[in-house]
Amino acid sequence: MTEAPRTESAAAGPAERRAVFAIVAAVGVTSLMVGTWVPFLPLYLLSVGAHDMADAAFWVAIASTVQGTARFVAAPLWGMVADRVGRKQMYLRALAFSALTVLTAGLIQAPWQLIISLTLHGLFSGVMPAATALLSVVVPDRRVKSALSRMGTTQYLGMAFGPALGAGLALAVGYRGVFFVCATVVVLVAILVYRVVPADRVTPQPRDSQGRRQHTPFRMNGQLALGIFVMFLLFALMQLRQVAAPVALFRLDAEAVTALTGLAFTLSGLASALGIWMVNRWFQKAPLRRVMIGGALLSAASHLLLAAGSSATFFIVAFALSALLHATLYPLSNTLIALNSDRDRRGTAFGLATGAQALALIGGPMGAALIAATSLTAGFTAISALLVGLALLLAFRLREPRSG
Repeated sequence: MTEAPRTESAAAGPAERRAVFAIVAAVGVTSLMVGTWVPFLPLYLLSVGAHDMADAAFWVAIASTVQGTARFVAAPLWGMVADRVGRKQMYLRALAFSALTVLTAGLIQAPWQLIISLTLHGLFSGVMPAATALLSVVVPDRRVKSALSRMGTTQYLGMAFGPALGAGLALAVGYRGVFFVCATVVVLVAILVYRVVPADRVTPQPRDSQGRRQHTPFRMNGQLALGIFVMFLLFALMQLRQVAAPVALFRLDAEAVTALTGLAFTLSGLASALGIWMVNRWFQKAPLRRVMIGGALLSAASHLLLAAGSSATFFIVAFALSALLHATLYPLSNTLIALNSDRDRRGTAFGLATGAQALALIGGPMGAALIAATSLTAGFTAISALLVGLALLLAFRLREPRSG
């Protein structure tokens, strides 16, 4: 009986540490770059012909929905390709196309053309899942949780400081200039990854009697499906909370809503990075199952605080706390996905997870619109109940993965 071929990293010792550092730094920088332009899309569309903020928001919503749909279709396919040609190649592909599609966004001449840019972005980029899949095979399984936690920390730090950098760049070079700067930096990041990160070796597959390659079959087990579902739910709730927060702050203090929103998102980004660091620092040896259940219950409690927010200050503090607790679950869900899939097929696994995230990118904002139109208090309370349900699901269905 022929043993299934394994995919292993060429990195070891100092080389492995350099590779991890390069990937983690690349994720932080690309997240920083994304944060420089995404929050300012409505303002950018005003400068290229949108009639007013409502019109600009409409085109952003349409473009984002199409982007999510495109990513839902493309991500699993790119994941399967990654398992055939290597995760490093797919990460470089994602970085290159990310730079290209961001550049096209900087060249649009009318608001509707943003749909073209974000559709291309959804079809061909997908930087985070490619980085996650690569990092999960660069390190041994016993260090996957630690490596993914470090990557998550830099991701959220980038998201926290990106809007401030974007505002400064917009004042210096204009909104179009921000896109060109972002594209240039992403290209430099791709060069760093190309030079420092070794290629993950994809062992040639044996051939059948007709000369066709026999690839390791992808196995969707219950624990992997659970991990993908958790990822979908976390991402959907994050999107919902981010869209609902400005609405809540507007109702609490309409005159200062712009400054309050900027403060809330900066603090939430820092809190998210802190939450992931705490998991990596204090709970590295703790059972993943126990930490995830506790994180879901504490996150549920924090959303009750959001529901009870009676002042802008109280809401911002509760928003940061909910971001901190919610973020602790992200690297753990990535770890759950990685350790419940074959190393040879982790590209496919994270491609499917990205498809689930794409659906969340559509469903989360729709949920926010629903609770904004009805009751924010009831909506945040419902989220709390949903997270309690998640904790119960994990308690009854999650099995502690083996880290090797």
